[in-house]
Amino acid sequence: MPQAVQVSLVNESTPVKIRVEWLNGFDGNSPIIKYLVEVRTLGTSGLWSEWEPALDDIQPEFCCTVLVDNLRPSATAQFRVSAFNKHGAGKPSLPSSNITMPQQPPAAAPRNVAASARSANSVMVQWQPPPSGQWNGDIKGYFIRYRLSGYSTAEWNERNVSSEHARNLLIEPLITWREYEVQVAAYNDRGLGVFSKSVDVTTKEGGWESPVITPCSQSLTSSTVQCQCKLQGMCKWIYVCFCGVYYIL
Repeated sequence: MPQAVQVSLVNESTPVKIRVEWLNGFDGNSPIIKYLVEVRTLGTSGLWSEWEPALDDIQPEFCCTVLVDNLRPSATAQFRVSAFNKHGAGKPSLPSSNITMPQQPPAAAPRNVAASARSANSVMVQWQPPPSGQWNGDIKGYFIRYRLSGYSTAEWNERNVSSEHARNLLIEPLITWREYEVQVAAYNDRGLGVFSKSVDVTTKEGGWESPVITPCSQSLTSSTVQCQCKLQGMCKWIYVCFCGVYYIL
């Protein structure tokens, strides 16, 4: 049975590598022909997974240290080693001490991103967290970006929501009756994750404000006068009544 299995972190960049080392035990009076390194991970429920092969068919000349990669970021793992001779597998070693993989930015975008107009100048953005298996650490907040739709070279406007429990954000002030595209990404201690696909949303039409007519201060000709009015929102026509006759502007 192999003994004194030790594990250590080789690097923190992707892909993360773990060094697994051990000491040879009794070979059963028959030469060792290969080794098997197994791994198990600690689940969110606090229970260990089943042992799975991490590296198989390790030849004796590579005893007694190997590198293991492709482990899930932020996962806590243990390793054990088994030796084989011509009679089969020996008893596995005792598990190594726990080792926790470094966090990485979230590997998936937030789900169910939606946006709806709340007024002529604001929209509400809503989302759900990325799948928990893709967090790669604890979510610390969300990054929301938006811009006028159809302007792919325009810079994004950005909002940071520094709460892991946030599920919506009211964006304002916006331009009346214009279409925007919105994206959302989650972040953790290691950085910003993947942005969602753009969702399009159009602000509402503006409301009417009663026109304010200033006194006609001067005549431009014998048949025309100059007046001014103030309007808010979108309109197609402006009607002006002068001496009992309606004019469309």
